[in-house]
Amino acid sequence: MSNLGTLAKDLDNKYLSRAYHTFLFYLNTSDKFLVDDDPRSPLSLRQYLVSRSSFGQSPFVIQFNISRGLKLHDRDKERLFLDVIVTLLKIPPDDREYFIKNFKDRRKDPEFIFSIFFEILRSSPADLKELNVDLYNRVYSNQKLEPNFGLFSIYINHLHNLMPSGSATSGYSTSDRQSLESILELAQSMKIRKSGNILVLAGESLASVASQLSSETNSISCFKVEFPNQDERKRVYEHIRKQFDPNPKDVTSTEFSRLSSGTSTNVIVSFVSESAYSKKQITEKQIFEKKKKFIDEKSNGLMEVQRPLWGREALGGLMEHKAYALDVINNMRAGKILAVPMGIMLMGPPGTGKTVFAEMLAHEADVPFIKYKNLRTMWHGESERNQEFVMELSYAQAPMVGFFDEFDQQFQARGSVFHGDSGVNARMQGRFLEFMSDTSMRGKILWLAATNMPGSLDMAIREGRFDDWIPFLPPEAEERVGIFNALIAKNRIAAEAQNIAFNVSKMSEDEIRLFAKMCFCKLREGRLVKCGEDDIEMLKKNDREFDDAIYFTGGQMENLIRLGYAIALSSNEPLAFKHLKAAYDEYNPPINMLKYNDAIKDAILHTNRLRFLPKSGRWKKFAEQVLGLGQESSGFGSFDFTKDDKK
Repeated sequence: MSNLGTLAKDLDNKYLSRAYHTFLFYLNTSDKFLVDDDPRSPLSLRQYLVSRSSFGQSPFVIQFNISRGLKLHDRDKERLFLDVIVTLLKIPPDDREYFIKNFKDRRKDPEFIFSIFFEILRSSPADLKELNVDLYNRVYSNQKLEPNFGLFSIYINHLHNLMPSGSATSGYSTSDRQSLESILELAQSMKIRKSGNILVLAGESLASVASQLSSETNSISCFKVEFPNQDERKRVYEHIRKQFDPNPKDVTSTEFSRLSSGTSTNVIVSFVSESAYSKKQITEKQIFEKKKKFIDEKSNGLMEVQRPLWGREALGGLMEHKAYALDVINNMRAGKILAVPMGIMLMGPPGTGKTVFAEMLAHEADVPFIKYKNLRTMWHGESERNQEFVMELSYAQAPMVGFFDEFDQQFQARGSVFHGDSGVNARMQGRFLEFMSDTSMRGKILWLAATNMPGSLDMAIREGRFDDWIPFLPPEAEERVGIFNALIAKNRIAAEAQNIAFNVSKMSEDEIRLFAKMCFCKLREGRLVKCGEDDIEMLKKNDREFDDAIYFTGGQMENLIRLGYAIALSSNEPLAFKHLKAAYDEYNPPINMLKYNDAIKDAILHTNRLRFLPKSGRWKKFAEQVLGLGQESSGFGSFDFTKDDKK
């Protein structure tokens, strides 16, 4: 039942002490909640509050929303309710028939219903007894009267349709503003509080309803209904399966609860019920697909749940990076959270392994991998609602790895881009950064972000949010050999996951090494050129690299393997060196590779962990020069490979 049991007790304390009589529940309010001793379980939020809190102690529990209007869930009670309100409103006998007809016709009209509420909620059981003792006795004929409870409990749901965010402004309808003013007036009425009547509001998100409703200064107490935790998901899974003759090959309840993090009870109930009824096996893949769909819908497409298929075997070279990742994972598992970074910034040119590193870490840690997409759209449209759900769904996923690609595009320095929104974007960006630095989630949510331009990031992207800043550089020849083998392994894993073939012939070590050494280009007469045949012959004879070589990245090598495999398939042959060579001959290095030098320098300048700087080769010397020259110098010494060599 999520944290609802605690919230119900808090409601009782605040209500019975007469501190509040108006309560706003938000977030997971449309879900169902498991109650072991109730045959109707799982229950809706309204049902739970009726059966487990003071909210259910009133003679009349009334529900209202725009689509269904005012409703009592018992026809006999509705007739009695109408008798009570005509008595409390002192409707003359001759006018009662008209009043009741008008009431039924206008039961969906917020203005009319709120005017009724304002009158009747100020009445106590004693007021009814004074007006009509016989009616009072009918109301309480089967109910023990306690002086602390009132006549009415009102439940208003789908609040965002009734009083959306901004309702108080002139841009919204008169009806929205009147509804908001009515609720605020009801919440602040001391006469209603003394009468013992209670008002519960339910909405999807605080950000999607008028901000005045979440202010305790308006005498409204807010309760966040969380998504079910791991133990609750396990209980729901077991509860539903007991009602059927389930497939014995289903995943265990422990596995199900782990894999279904971030989903709702509603999703679990519908999915498990359908599968168990049809005796379809419940698999990890099916759970993942259900979870992925739920998260996508709730986040409005801003979060994508992924299942990384590969671990260390798919990441070539980068031995120091992989050792570091294992240290982080082991500390997370051991609960040594103070040794776990809040976040890790991955810096370097495109294609250098940043995304694969993030996927590898999540796979090895066996935790959900959430990719945050198009985050700037969070700052527009239903911005506040989207942001709130992204943050809450992130909490519900823990432990997890959250990943931002092209982070510099999403979190540019505030003030560097004009948004024309009176500071809304900056405030929301600041709120999200505050969320990312929540130290209570250290070791539970690990933030990873990839950027080509760390120098363009907002200064708020700092240590404390991203503790470790790690450079990823284009690989030298020896590292490219390892990358080639890792890419072959990665493609095999991907093919197996899709039940398709990936046929590769046995290539010799010399062939693999030669292909790896060939993966570079040089600047000649304003364009990038690859190895000529003379260069290839020279590479066969020794391991020396050209001084002006511009190294291909792992991403470019992966594309060459793809092109080579397509060539092999066209001949109905397994991938071999000749196909890779053909792909290489066809490939034209993009001119934007010349920009990699700036990205490399930026990554080196912004790293705060010297252990990740190369220990040998070109990049060792380059790093020494860059760090020695300081941040204000733009010189690159002999390693400025963007200089055109026309020889």
